[in-house]
Amino acid sequence: MNKVFFTNGGQDAVENAVKLARGRTGRPKVLAAYRSYHGAGRSRRR
Repeated sequence: MNKVFFTNGGQDAVENAVKLARGRTGRPKVLAAYRSYHGAGRSRRR
């Protein structure tokens, strides 16, 4: 991947990274650390 993008905040960066990872791998789930805050954006699923 040869693209870079800038966002206005951390949540935007996390949301775009999750979308990119889901699109690249085709997997619907993303691993997140237990009891850590990763934001509450639109891409959050079960």
